[in-house]
Amino acid sequence: MPTIRVAVCLDRLSSALPECLGVLGREVDEPIVAAAGLAPAEVVALRQLAGRLAPGAEVVEAAPGIAQARNAALAACGTEVIAYLDDDVAVARGWRQALRSAWDSAADDRATIGGPIALRFDAPRPRWLGDGLLVALAPLDYGTEAMELDAQQRTFHGGNVSFRTAALRGAGGFWPSRGGQRDWFSEEHHAQRELAAAGWTAEYRPELRVERVVRVSELRSRDLAARRLRYGGRSQLVGRRRDVADALRNAASGAAGAGAALVRGDLATATDRAGRAAENAGALAAPIVAHRDLQPATDATPFRPSVPEPQRRLPRIPALRRASDAPRATALLYHRVADVAHDPLGLAVSPADFVSHIDALGDRIVPLEQLASGDFPDGAVAITFDDGYADNLPALRNVGVPVTVFISTGHVADGRGFWWDELVRLLHAAQATQPLTVTLDGDVRTWPAHDAVQRELARRGLHGWLQVQTPERIETALAQVRAWAAAPDAEDPRPLTVDEVRELAKHVTIGAHGRRHVSLRWMTADVRRTEMQDSRADLARWVGYPPTAFSYPFGVPDRDVDDSVQQLARALGYTAGVVNAPELVTPASPPLAIPRFVAPPVRGDELVLRVSGK
Repeated sequence: MPTIRVAVCLDRLSSALPECLGVLGREVDEPIVAAAGLAPAEVVALRQLAGRLAPGAEVVEAAPGIAQARNAALAACGTEVIAYLDDDVAVARGWRQALRSAWDSAADDRATIGGPIALRFDAPRPRWLGDGLLVALAPLDYGTEAMELDAQQRTFHGGNVSFRTAALRGAGGFWPSRGGQRDWFSEEHHAQRELAAAGWTAEYRPELRVERVVRVSELRSRDLAARRLRYGGRSQLVGRRRDVADALRNAASGAAGAGAALVRGDLATATDRAGRAAENAGALAAPIVAHRDLQPATDATPFRPSVPEPQRRLPRIPALRRASDAPRATALLYHRVADVAHDPLGLAVSPADFVSHIDALGDRIVPLEQLASGDFPDGAVAITFDDGYADNLPALRNVGVPVTVFISTGHVADGRGFWWDELVRLLHAAQATQPLTVTLDGDVRTWPAHDAVQRELARRGLHGWLQVQTPERIETALAQVRAWAAAPDAEDPRPLTVDEVRELAKHVTIGAHGRRHVSLRWMTADVRRTEMQDSRADLARWVGYPPTAFSYPFGVPDRDVDDSVQQLARALGYTAGVVNAPELVTPASPPLAIPRFVAPPVRGDELVLRVSGK
């Protein structure tokens, strides 16, 4: 029988919370109460309330956003299953036993089990609240029979849903969106769809009954209409897109119908029609009313070390890109020059394409140091390589233009390949038929990984998890993947040898890239210093001069490298540093954070068009 823990997630102290905690305290032991963005005084009050009504409750704090609370609960949960409830949901008698029975009989590929959510009004329902607006209160009813659900089509609300923790962690937990809306596009629904894409299944169990407690005195028709407005916007951006003409027509007819119903004194119909009008208006104004809701509230979670930056509400207009007459330059990032059949990381450019890049860019190519100085002609391009793969040498031996190659010296010294290449090979060639489970210090994550699509999702999840770990922990994880995969022996792309680095240094400028290719932001201060110092010392011995430029491993600003890492690079004497960010270089670009575009695997003429912004 799987172990289960229940978590109540909240971002406010609702009036229904005491009742819901009291009911829960009679059903379950030691629940988690995860609070997002509460003030210190509110946290104190919550601890007192939880301690009185749900003895043994563990209160965990999280940054603002209900998704942050869900992730904090998942991080605090050491059981095989975690069940989520909202702060206004009261479980029915016997809910705990029904949940245990559901998971005890669950199939091995089951990741999600949820149940119905009924609405319980604490007073007579207002006359203005018609059936059409009830959806804004997030009820759920899929019938009276248990059934397997296709989570790409139907999902559960976060008020009554449970997950296999190893599966949920493997999927990256919950996307940390800002919105916290109770609709079909919130973080709990996104997580269920990600689990389904990874190969997990979901089940509806009608016996898992709960009630959402609705305080009639707190209901406001304008609040529910606002929810419908935002729902329409969110649906337009990430769900079912509406035709603009249809949305206009429906918004107009809804508004007209609301007015007519109001004249008749039919308040319920009036609010229903107003809600329909609001939803369609939201679709028409989606970038304004819903864009911010869907953007991340943080740059990392316990299960997603790197969360993409928020997207701009509207795309940049090309004509407005040049805000001044200052020159613009491009730094290009390459890793490998090789013909590669399977390259999910996009590291390789073919030898033919690379030659065409150099030929097409021609005299626009300048040394990286010139970009760092801020004194460069408009349209200048710097060529850089990261890591130090062996295939760099034949491509660069007679390149004839300035190039900087950043070397990960520990890999060169030991002759070890790069862990991400082995991970790609193991997942691509795996013979396993069982799910892949990896455990690091009690953090268990599982992926079905039955077919090529699922294995690629597993690889992405593992890569993101391992990228911020120490080399020792990465090796612990890889050993588990090797044992699972039982893949045929094969050679991974190798790094340069010391002699090859010496030969390469005759043709290009050598830069430092750390010793073990670790994400420096996540390392201790001592490890950061050692990585930066020792890699330069290695290269000084090998090529006869200490490098002055450093490429931060992985290199995403604010994810792998922050201000403290850049300050250390400056203190250690580096005069140029490069990051991985798709931005143009300007004279104002920090010399220790020069942005780079990944060089695409295209012909030279197309590359020139891209570099020119056309």
